[in-house]
Amino acid sequence: MLEILKQPDRSAYLDIIKGLGIDEESAQISESIDDGRVTGYSVYCFERGSIVVYTVSPADDLPLADGILRSVLFLAVLRGVESARLYGDAESAAIRLGYALNDGLLEPISGLFGGCEGCGHNKHRED
Repeated sequence: MLEILKQPDRSAYLDIIKGLGIDEESAQISESIDDGRVTGYSVYCFERGSIVVYTVSPADDLPLADGILRSVLFLAVLRGVESARLYGDAESAAIRLGYALNDGLLEPISGLFGGCEGCGHNKHRED
């Protein structure tokens, strides 16, 4: 069964994080795991009221990339974050998936989740 889980241990991703030029301490990882085996991941950070998604892998497996991206973006929504900046292969996958991006920016994130109006994070919002 496929699961997408936050991975607190960044050690397996240090080379990727350094290659992306982001701070190791602020980098966060989510992995897709199928039958105990890692099948994909995303590297992202929360900064200044937004989530920045630097990469998703595999970007060419659109259903898997979609699941990973939506999981990561939903984590942001649960924190009350509605702004996402996507770069590189995360941005290209999002475009191919039909996410409404404006120069790599996705606002509001909750727009991806059509049935999200009743979610707890929306009950406290003022429009």
